[in-house]
Amino acid sequence: MKKTMMQIHLDLQKSKTQVRELEDIAVQIRRDETRLEECMRNLHTAWEGESADGYRVSIQHINERLHEISGRIRMISAAAEMQAKKTWEADQEAVKQAINEV
Repeated sequence: MKKTMMQIHLDLQKSKTQVRELEDIAVQIRRDETRLEECMRNLHTAWEGESADGYRVSIQHINERLHEISGRIRMISAAAEMQAKKTWEADQEAVKQAINEV
């Protein structure tokens, strides 16, 4: 099936929207990381002892996991953006060739 210019444009816009949504998720996770770090600092000043240390270690592990997930989402977003661009360029070339055949 041959795509029309409008279909190509709509596909590109859909891809861009999906990439932006992934980037927004990554940004929100980074914000949550920052909030969690602030909670850890506040907790450190208000609670001492073995239990507090164990809790802080658990929070730190969660925070590290959030950081990892955020980075992976950003990598997926960048790959999706690159693939969308390649697809758009290939579709544009196919349309040009179809026009030249007419």
